[in-house]
Amino acid sequence: MWSARQEVLLIMLTDPIAQEVKEGPRRLWAICRAAERQEIARVLEEHGQNRTHAAMSLGISRRTLLNKIKQYGLTPEACRHLLSLAVN
Repeated sequence: MWSARQEVLLIMLTDPIAQEVKEGPRRLWAICRAAERQEIARVLEEHGQNRTHAAMSLGISRRTLLNKIKQYGLTPEACRHLLSLAVN
């Protein structure tokens, strides 16, 4: 099990969104956005890309999930790629 600090460091090192902002007031925003993106990708993969089940698991509406998928460009290939970065 990873500590919260280790997870944040992993996100900062592997996610392109978090790497966009290295310093300043938007740094926390970038880290949160990257964490949200990775969690959505993980849950989508966990549920076999079933968006209805993934939305229920995340506690958000299906419409909100669809908006976030579009916002983050989370195609099935992008989800697998993001998760492979987090594992390596």
